[in-house]
Amino acid sequence: MKKYSNNKSYNLKCWFEIEASYSSKHRYYHNLKHIEKMLFELDKVKSKIVDLDSLLFSIYYHDIIYEPTQSDNELQSVLTFEKRI
Repeated sequence: MKKYSNNKSYNLKCWFEIEASYSSKHRYYHNLKHIEKMLFELDKVKSKIVDLDSLLFSIYYHDIIYEPTQSDNELQSVLTFEKRI
C-alpha cells in the first residue's frame, strides 16, 4: 500500500483512531477481527482489484463509527473518512 502522508504523527493518529474505534467494548462484530477477516478474504482476490487502495480505505473506515442505536453509522463513517483525506 502506498504511503499517503510522510507525516508520521498524522499516520499514527489515523491508525490509533481506527484501532480505538474497532476495539471499543460495545462492538461484537465490527471489530479488529472483522477487519482482519476482510483483509484475509481480500488477499485471495487482490490481483483482480483495479483500485486496491480505495478498497483498503473502505475496509478500514466502513464502520469506524458504530453506535448500535443509530441508523446512520455508514454515513457517519464516510463523513469521518472525508475529514482524513
